[in-house]
Amino acid sequence: MHTYHRRLKILDYSDTDFSNLPFTIPSMWEPAMESVSTPIRKLIDPDLRSFRDLRPRRHKGEGNINTQQQQALKDLKSRQEIIIKPADKGGQIVLQDRTNYVLEATRQLHDTTYYRPLTQPMYLETQTMVRTLIDQMKKERLITAKQANYLYGPDLPLARLFYLLPKIHKAAESWTIPYLVPPGRPIVSDCGSESYRQAEFIDYYINPLSHSHPSYVKDTYTFVNKLKHLTVPENTFIFSVDVDSLYTNINTPLGLEAVKKALESSPVLSRPDYFILQFLQLTLTQNDFLFDKSFFLQISGCTMGRKYSPAYADIYLADWEESALLKCPSRPLLYYRYLDDIFGLWDKSETELNHFIHILSSHHPRITLKHTLHLQQVPFLDTIVFFTEVKDGYKTLGTKVYFKDTDRHSLLFSSSYHPRHTCSSIIKSQLIRFHRICSLPHHVVEATRTLFEALRPRGYSKRFLRTIKHEVAALFPSDQANFSAKDKNIDQQLIPLVTTFSRSLGPLHQAIKQHFNAVKLRTTPLATFKVIMAYRLNKNVKDMLVHTALNKTIRTTLDPYFTHLKYIFNLANSHLADLLAAFHQCCLCHPMQTM
Repeated sequence: MHTYHRRLKILDYSDTDFSNLPFTIPSMWEPAMESVSTPIRKLIDPDLRSFRDLRPRRHKGEGNINTQQQQALKDLKSRQEIIIKPADKGGQIVLQDRTNYVLEATRQLHDTTYYRPLTQPMYLETQTMVRTLIDQMKKERLITAKQANYLYGPDLPLARLFYLLPKIHKAAESWTIPYLVPPGRPIVSDCGSESYRQAEFIDYYINPLSHSHPSYVKDTYTFVNKLKHLTVPENTFIFSVDVDSLYTNINTPLGLEAVKKALESSPVLSRPDYFILQFLQLTLTQNDFLFDKSFFLQISGCTMGRKYSPAYADIYLADWEESALLKCPSRPLLYYRYLDDIFGLWDKSETELNHFIHILSSHHPRITLKHTLHLQQVPFLDTIVFFTEVKDGYKTLGTKVYFKDTDRHSLLFSSSYHPRHTCSSIIKSQLIRFHRICSLPHHVVEATRTLFEALRPRGYSKRFLRTIKHEVAALFPSDQANFSAKDKNIDQQLIPLVTTFSRSLGPLHQAIKQHFNAVKLRTTPLATFKVIMAYRLNKNVKDMLVHTALNKTIRTTLDPYFTHLKYIFNLANSHLADLLAAFHQCCLCHPMQTM
């Protein structure tokens, strides 16, 4: 409530832009009540009275988590012999024996191409080096004292933590131990480390540079719009290329050189290029982390988990492809790249394509490519690109939604404890996405049918789904793919009131909106604004069971938030019970299997 009122007072006080400088702790300043106009004061007073008069409704009946289920959660959290992680793709839950998880992590960490064991951590030494550079920036007046204080980070930094996301979407016969130990995607959690804010500093400056190369694709909708109305010769076919293990295979000196070239090609007078490169080199070469009570140093590439890693990898590949393409006697008709995924159209012979791929693959020994030739269609991002009709020796390109094999359509149960509009908004956003991606109407119908078949077992009625379907269809009278989901008629700016969701707060929200609407017509600074209710996420089962650290803390008493869960959740008992029962059964009966 105070944050909401502070925004109103600042808007009323001045038209000045009060946005914070980058790399500073957000300001808590607000105008004194005496300096605020009378209408705003008359708005704040009834808001506070409504808040004081609020009488939360007590939850009647039993909570949705009974004593047995609470005990099951407690047991799962405390068991040291199992690891619970989300799958690398598809949203599935993986229950894995701890021994097998450690085996895969150890296999990766003992690959001396990428990692080296340490006898002691380096991050405290790195902290001194980081702060020396920050002091130098402050001395040269490149940053203010407030920015320097922010970039210092915590006085007692946390060690980075290494963990794996199981790649169960890979063929089981190709696993590290077939059918038993899946490969894992290595992630290093950087939160709270001595250089976390330096990674933010680097990303702030290099992220815009990663968008400037000719093959850049921002997202799916940008890609679809680029292909729209495109015609190509009849002999054209599609190829796709994937860069294998890009992040860990980036050569650090070449990566630093690529970033330096990108900075020089887009000069900005006030940008501290020297210090960006110094911080980048430091964070790449001093990237130590903890796993199972042992410290390791990454000696090659960058880690998933650093804020700047996607932009850094994109700049590196842009430099790589620029020099590699100069060697190629034949070029693709069309060439786009989204990070390490490449899409292209080829209108020459297959032999020439193989020669083109060979030149790219041999350009740098650490960059290896996997390519596939497609005569009719290819998946790229979350679309399938295909050829449509042939006319006068030319054919056009179409797109439709691509559901990956790992996609489990794990959307909310209709009985989940969320704001009433949330479930319908999720479904509506998916249907809008289908219309924007699919170039042919019958593909929209197919994608919608697939989604609804997954939603019906989750408690959504046919009537409810049909109503949303008709609402979305009315937005696309001619199935235009460039439709914007935002209402273009609305030019109001939004002021959010952020709370944790509770139905008890409904009367308060309604009162606040009424007070605001009554005042804004008499207060010019508020005339173009609208108040909306925004909700923080409550803790869910994943938050309780998934840990970044390998060694979980065993709790001897029931966590206090279980009592709170009885009142804030309203999931159907059967859904949670089935989940917990499956987990519990797996732990007891199949401790060595990956589920």
